[in-house]
Amino acid sequence: MRVGVLMLAPEERHATGPARPGKGGTEVERGRSIAQQEATTAAISRILAEAGHEVVEIPVNDRFMERLKTAGVDIVFNTYAGAAGRASQFQVCAVMDLMGVRYTGSSAEVHALGLAKHTTKKILRHEGLPTPAFQTFYTPETPLDAMLRFPLIVKPSREGSSVGISEDSVVDDERTLRRVLERTLAVYGGPVLAEEFIEGREFTVGVLGNRPPRALPVVEVNFAAAGRGTQGFYSHELKSQDVIGTECPANVEVSLAEELQRLAVGAFRALECSDCARVDFRVDGEGHPYILELNTLPGMKEGYSDFPKAAAVAGYSYERLVLALLDLAAERHGIAAR
Repeated sequence: MRVGVLMLAPEERHATGPARPGKGGTEVERGRSIAQQEATTAAISRILAEAGHEVVEIPVNDRFMERLKTAGVDIVFNTYAGAAGRASQFQVCAVMDLMGVRYTGSSAEVHALGLAKHTTKKILRHEGLPTPAFQTFYTPETPLDAMLRFPLIVKPSREGSSVGISEDSVVDDERTLRRVLERTLAVYGGPVLAEEFIEGREFTVGVLGNRPPRALPVVEVNFAAAGRGTQGFYSHELKSQDVIGTECPANVEVSLAEELQRLAVGAFRALECSDCARVDFRVDGEGHPYILELNTLPGMKEGYSDFPKAAAVAGYSYERLVLALLDLAAERHGIAAR
C-alpha cells in the first residue's frame, strides 16, 4: 500500500517562544513532545518501508491540504499529536475526513471528545462507568460544588501526557484551589478540571482491535522509583524525566486485572474509539477502580510508551504492533492489502 505518515513541519519543529493558552503548554513541554513524536514517526516509517509499503511523508503545515490531495495515498498512519496545542490532534483528522482520506485510529470526533476530559467524564458517567467526581472551571471565581471532597487534583482539560500537572496540582483547601486554577487557566486556557484525588495505585490499560476490541495486559505505574512511595501521581515533570517505573503485567489479583480490562473496553466502546486507545485508572485503598481519562491516540514511542510495552507482553513486537494497527484500519476502511 501507499501509506502516508504525518510529520511535524520544520517550522513547527523549531518553533520557540513563551507559553500561550491552548498552545501546548510551556516551551520545555512542547520540546519534549516534539522529540517523542519525531522518534515515533521515524520508527514507524522505517517499519512500513521494510514491510514493502511505499511511505509518503506528509508535513502538517499551511500546505497540508494541498499535500494530502497530491500524495495519492491509500491510507495515512496517524500518530500526529501536534506541537502547538492538542487541538491539532483532532483538527488534522477533520481535514482528512473532509478530503476523504482514510487513516488509522479514531475519528476526529472521538479525538475531540477524548481531549476534552470533562466531556469524556460526562460520557463515562452516562454509561455507568466509574470516574472521580469533578467540576469544570472556566474562571477561578466559579463557585465550588459543595459536594466535592478535598483533596482535589487540578488539570488542564485539553492537554495530554500529564502536561499542566505538577506537584502543586493536588490541593487540600479552597484557597489553594483558587490559586492553582488561576495559574493553570493563565498558561493552558480553559476549561480546567478539578476532580477528587483518588489516593491509591495507578494503572493503565491499552485496548487494541475493533471486532471485538481486546484489552492488553494491565500496566501498573510504579512511583516508588521516583521516591514517591506508592501514593504518587503522574506529573509532567516525572513523566518526561523517565523516573517512573512500570510493571506489566501488573502484580494484582486476577479479579482486579479483569475488572480493569473490562472497564477499559467499556470506555473504548463508550467513546466509539477505533483500532487502539489507552485508559488510565486509579484504584483506591478498598480496591475500587476509577477511570481518569482515555487517550484516544496513545503514545507509540518504542521502548518508552505504555501502549507498546503492554502490547509486547501480549506477544506483539513493535514491528508487529505497527503492522497490526495498519491492518486493523485497512480492514475497517475496506482497503484490500496490496
